[in-house]
Amino acid sequence: MSALIVIRGNSRAGKSTLATCLAERIGRERTMVVGQDVVRRIILTPHGTVDVHARAVLRALVTAGLGEGLDVIAEGIWFSGHYGPVLRELAAQHAGPSLFVRLEVPFDESVRRLAESPEAGEFTADDMRAWWRDRDPIAGVHEYVLSATEPPRELARFILQTLYAPAPPRDGG
Repeated sequence: MSALIVIRGNSRAGKSTLATCLAERIGRERTMVVGQDVVRRIILTPHGTVDVHARAVLRALVTAGLGEGLDVIAEGIWFSGHYGPVLRELAAQHAGPSLFVRLEVPFDESVRRLAESPEAGEFTADDMRAWWRDRDPIAGVHEYVLSATEPPRELARFILQTLYAPAPPRDGG
């Protein structure tokens, strides 16, 4: 049965890296990665568009992937105010396992990572501060909060073990 994995976090937290690591561990042929940057900057208009369009594309891509029996990894900042209702709805409608993760990274570390990245000239630390969220829970969703300073392979191992952990035995047999 297909799984839905949602990876959220601030800029430069390692969401895309973790999604790629998970896809490799699960198997690329049975995984769809839906990245917020791809949805907003490539599928839609460069550097943003009306969020309602991004939500509709997110819903369509995740629904299509799960419908085809693929494990879907949706990764992005996915602010709870804009995307929380859609993500919550997708998890509620999905019959298979779902797991939500928020990667936490200190702001200074995020700025350092930006300076070392190919995107260093695309936006500044001040830009990042404008969209930064220290905490951004999605109401009604259990979300594991993990340190973005942990190696992606360790985070992927935790996610897969948690997602596919055997159910505890039921009382009475």
